[in-house]
Amino acid sequence: MLQVCAQPRLYIQDHFLTVTEIRYVLHLTSDAAALAAGGVTLSDGPAGRRAELPVPSDPVLKAISKRLDGVTGLVNRRARSFRFRHYGPGNAHPAHFDNFQAGDYHLIATAMMYLSDCTLGGETSFPDAEPDALALEPRAGRLVLWFNHLTDGSPDTHAYHEAWEVLQGEKITLTEFYFSTLSDCALAPPFVTVMR
Repeated sequence: MLQVCAQPRLYIQDHFLTVTEIRYVLHLTSDAAALAAGGVTLSDGPAGRRAELPVPSDPVLKAISKRLDGVTGLVNRRARSFRFRHYGPGNAHPAHFDNFQAGDYHLIATAMMYLSDCTLGGETSFPDAEPDALALEPRAGRLVLWFNHLTDGSPDTHAYHEAWEVLQGEKITLTEFYFSTLSDCALAPPFVTVMR
């Protein structure tokens, strides 16, 4: 993975997802009736179409999740699901923090995978990143990982982020939210190149 920012700790790996995996997920999420039969609901809102895809029951999603653990060096301590989101023109997501707690576990890191390029707009923006604001354009197959906490476990205010409005085309993502103990905030991906 390539570390592109220290505040927040943010990493990128292009070509993480294969074309076959992307096609599979897009096919899986294109049939609302089949998803509903499996207990998955699609919902629409200002941030596009959304669904929570259970990982353990699907062999392809399970394989992606296992590879994600290997690349990030993290372990999700909660029941695993991927958040699927499909943004069309006019869709955006307002600025926010991914700082949540579920029982004894905290959302320490966010791993977002892009399933599409976007013709215009749709960047994931970190306006408070240091030393400069950062805007990442969607690229099919790209993995973006960021930590929501500092290594000492305190929330990282630099992890404030938003999805800019899609102006043309579409932006499709699959996201894993890593819940773990705050002591795991000190972890880092095992294979990292630092961008100079």
